[in-house]
Amino acid sequence: MHKDNIFVVDPTLPHDYNIALYVLEELCAKGIIDIFELAEAVNLLRKKYDLPTINIYGKKDNNPSN
Repeated sequence: MHKDNIFVVDPTLPHDYNIALYVLEELCAKGIIDIFELAEAVNLLRKKYDLPTINIYGKKDNNPSN
Protein backbone atom coordinates (compact mmCIF):
# COMPACT_ATOMS: atom_id res chain seq x y z
CA MET A 1 0.00 0.00 0.00
CA HIS A 2 2.70 2.50 0.95
CA LYS A 3 5.93 3.14 -0.86
CA ASP A 4 8.09 5.92 0.57
CA ASN A 5 5.10 7.72 2.14
CA ILE A 6 3.04 7.46 -1.06
CA PHE A 7 -0.31 5.70 -1.02
CA VAL A 8 -0.53 3.23 -3.92
CA VAL A 9 -4.01 2.67 -5.38
CA ASP A 10 -4.87 -0.29 -7.57
CA PRO A 11 -7.09 1.18 -10.31
CA THR A 12 -8.48 -2.27 -11.14
CA LEU A 13 -10.12 -2.54 -7.70
CA PRO A 14 -13.12 -0.56 -6.40
CA HIS A 15 -12.27 2.81 -4.88
CA ASP A 16 -13.98 1.90 -1.58
CA TYR A 17 -11.90 -1.27 -1.36
CA ASN A 18 -8.65 0.70 -1.72
CA ILE A 19 -9.72 3.15 0.98
CA ALA A 20 -10.68 0.34 3.35
CA LEU A 21 -7.29 -1.33 2.84
CA TYR A 22 -5.55 1.95 3.58
CA VAL A 23 -7.52 2.43 6.81
CA LEU A 24 -6.86 -1.15 7.92
CA GLU A 25 -3.15 -0.77 7.22
CA GLU A 26 -2.99 2.44 9.27
CA LEU A 27 -4.86 0.81 12.18
CA CYS A 28 -2.40 -2.07 12.14
CA ALA A 29 0.65 0.21 11.86
CA LYS A 30 -0.54 2.21 14.89
CA GLY A 31 -1.10 -0.95 16.95
CA ILE A 32 -4.87 -0.54 17.21
CA ILE A 33 -5.45 -3.92 15.54
CA ASP A 34 -2.99 -6.79 15.22
CA ILE A 35 -1.95 -8.64 12.08
CA PHE A 36 -4.48 -11.41 12.67
CA GLU A 37 -7.37 -8.95 12.87
CA LEU A 38 -6.01 -7.26 9.75
CA ALA A 39 -5.94 -10.56 7.87
CA GLU A 40 -9.48 -11.41 8.98
CA ALA A 41 -10.76 -7.98 7.96
CA VAL A 42 -9.08 -8.16 4.54
CA ASN A 43 -10.55 -11.62 3.97
CA LEU A 44 -14.06 -10.36 4.82
CA LEU A 45 -13.54 -7.29 2.65
CA ARG A 46 -12.46 -9.41 -0.31
CA LYS A 47 -15.56 -11.60 0.14
CA LYS A 48 -17.75 -8.47 0.18
CA TYR A 49 -16.36 -7.38 -3.18
CA ASP A 50 -16.47 -10.94 -4.60
CA LEU A 51 -12.69 -11.10 -4.97
CA PRO A 52 -10.76 -14.37 -4.63
CA THR A 53 -9.81 -15.23 -1.06
CA ILE A 54 -7.28 -17.56 0.53
CA ASN A 55 -8.43 -19.97 3.22
CA ILE A 56 -6.31 -20.77 6.28
CA TYR A 57 -4.69 -23.70 4.50
CA GLY A 58 -3.36 -21.49 1.70
CA LYS A 59 -5.67 -22.93 -0.95
CA LYS A 60 -7.45 -20.50 -3.25
CA ASP A 61 -11.17 -20.30 -2.53
CA ASN A 62 -13.12 -20.45 -5.78
CA ASN A 63 -16.41 -19.61 -4.07
CA PRO A 64 -15.88 -16.28 -2.27
CA SER A 65 -19.47 -16.20 -0.99
CA ASN A 66 -18.73 -18.91 1.64
